[in-house]
Amino acid sequence: MEAIRDVVSKRLLSTQKRFNDLHDKIAGYEEKYQQSYEEFPENIPDTIEGHDDWIDWTYLAEVTLGLAQKLKKFNMLTGQ
Repeated sequence: MEAIRDVVSKRLLSTQKRFNDLHDKIAGYEEKYQQSYEEFPENIPDTIEGHDDWIDWTYLAEVTLGLAQKLKKFNMLTGQ
């Protein structure tokens, strides 16, 4: 059982690091555009950069949501 807990703990740490990295990128977009992801689709600049940022930001938001769900499960498994 201890070996499983060690594996889960390592996965928890790596997932938390990825989540933090992606969250930092999202914060960069929020700062750049001075709005949240939810507000952005209504205010996308009509530029290639604006549309590229929207695509990237959407990816980041979806992956971050999935990672948050994984973190919750890992925390439950480790009793945190």
